[in-house]
Amino acid sequence: TLNQDFSPPLIESLPPGAFAGASQLEILILSNNKLKELQASQFAGLEKLDTLLVERNEITQLGPDTFATTPALRWIGLDNNRIKYVDKNAFN
Repeated sequence: TLNQDFSPPLIESLPPGAFAGASQLEILILSNNKLKELQASQFAGLEKLDTLLVERNEITQLGPDTFATTPALRWIGLDNNRIKYVDKNAFN
């Protein structure tokens, strides 16, 4: 299992294609940061991502198609965020 742990150094945002070239990544840990939003473009190319942990961030919403570019995703850890809105298509 290939994994990458980015918790902390207090990441505030992820650019589109932040993990380009990491197509074999299966576990991504972004917990204990200051992320405010998640967008599909940030995870582009992560076709094998199975587990995404983003606990203890400042995420307030999950917009449409947030996880559209991660077809193998089975587990998302979102505990201890500030989520107030989840679009009905966030997990398409």
